[in-house]
Amino acid sequence: MADFFEQYFIGPIFDRTGYNPINTIAYALIALLAAYAIYKLFQKLKITINPQFVSYTLPFIFLGSTLRTITDSIDTGVMASLAATPGPFSPIYNAVLSSHLYDYGYLTTTPGIYVLVGMLTLLSAMLAYHFLKKPIAYPAIGLAILLPNLLLLLTMSRYWQYAAIVLILAAIPTALAYLFLFKREPLPALAVFSHSLDGAATFVVIDIFSAATGKQYFEQHVLSNLLGSTPLGFFLFFLVKVAFSASAAYLVTRDSANSQEKNYILLLLVI
Repeated sequence: MADFFEQYFIGPIFDRTGYNPINTIAYALIALLAAYAIYKLFQKLKITINPQFVSYTLPFIFLGSTLRTITDSIDTGVMASLAATPGPFSPIYNAVLSSHLYDYGYLTTTPGIYVLVGMLTLLSAMLAYHFLKKPIAYPAIGLAILLPNLLLLLTMSRYWQYAAIVLILAAIPTALAYLFLFKREPLPALAVFSHSLDGAATFVVIDIFSAATGKQYFEQHVLSNLLGSTPLGFFLFFLVKVAFSASAAYLVTRDSANSQEKNYILLLLVI
């Protein structure tokens, strides 16, 4: 059993090989069970999951992505290189490196980072909605933690032209879905944008950016890799993400009579 966990769960983390069919299925099942348990907890605490709650959760979603990217900047040596170059931000980079808070490890990579940010999100929501009875405290906590990390990341950001391509690609299906599929309902359109953004980023980074700059990236997910191996490359992954998110959001908005359930499923799609 120890060898099994080492081969399929522990090893892929520290070998940087990403996902395999075994840990993919296990993480998916754990995520589904956690999502169900959190929904039942929200019902018990009488926390209403409405569009406002979803918008209040967005800072925590960005926080998870931002923390993970900072960890990658340390793990790949990018931050150390910037810290060694004299500049206004080099003392900050050196302080971050010395703190070891973002070092590559169990809590800063999958699945640990999902648990860490997920628990922080859950506790913040409970504090704001159930104990303080002040919903605005929920996004305030998220923003207070997000902004320093986001600003740190922005100081290291380069290649904005590729970011623009990603945003344009993601915006096109989102706008079409918002105008024609969801009749200007923002929440399902946000679900489409989230998946379109992920698919567009993967396509642009692996198929365009890597070829143009020589900075090689690879896909860590099993199914995504299969799609990327076709003649269309990761553009097919982008198309599948768009189709999946639009179809799933459409079915949820059409078939779910319970607004709480509908909003919660859409939130999960966004996440």
